[in-house]
Amino acid sequence: MEKIVVVFVTDISWWGGSTLSLRDMIPSLTEYIKPIILVYSRGEVYDYFKSLGLEVYVTSYEFNYIPSSNSCFKGVLKNIYYTARHQTVQKKGLKYILPILRNRNVSIVHSNTSAIDFGFVLARSLHVKHVWHIREMLPLFSGIQIMGGLFFLKHQMKCSDKLIFISHACHDFWDIKCDSKKKIVIGDAVMRRDELIYHRQKKSYILFCSQGLNEYKGADFAVKAFGISSLAQKGFRLKMIGAYDKDFKGILDGIAKEYN
Repeated sequence: MEKIVVVFVTDISWWGGSTLSLRDMIPSLTEYIKPIILVYSRGEVYDYFKSLGLEVYVTSYEFNYIPSSNSCFKGVLKNIYYTARHQTVQKKGLKYILPILRNRNVSIVHSNTSAIDFGFVLARSLHVKHVWHIREMLPLFSGIQIMGGLFFLKHQMKCSDKLIFISHACHDFWDIKCDSKKKIVIGDAVMRRDELIYHRQKKSYILFCSQGLNEYKGADFAVKAFGISSLAQKGFRLKMIGAYDKDFKGILDGIAKEYN
């Protein structure tokens, strides 16, 4: 059976939720596909996939959002500048990678985050299908604005061939108006089944799992929200799992004490 050539566009160069998911997914599919992985810089992800003997290329692309500005006028100017730079970076990346991929019989380009649109542009340039794995509610990120605006990003999603959402909440949030057959919800999984531990002692708790227990992931907000709710009085506890630094753990402990 001839393998399908799939190009995977990663979002970060180290291990996080999205790249851990990709780490487990790609090896399980190599019987059926020929994977080609794109990264924007060398790092843990590059080294890992190279160690598996897979094709990995470093090419130019970047996130499709920028820091927001308090000034409306400055915000418009900043968006224009960064959008132009974004397009320049993408053209540089396409100039490098297209000659490598054009004669490889690529069938699919798979994007691993809503925060990078290079995969969509690459798929259009190769005239192949684009699958977009959407794992972030990007407009809710604090202190950022989407280059080209939210309408432009949603239009790119609508024009993709398949949208994979990591949760029903994520699916409903984006509310992409397109053929329902193009959309699917598949929850994340970043551990192999033989690594899972089944906790047999039944207790009432809410589990907050994150690649990092930090402000960026909203760990402090989660503790406050649980504290404000009446769940503790009903016997529930909040359990949090993830990497952290000692200073921020002190902040979380302080919030927990504040809300008893």
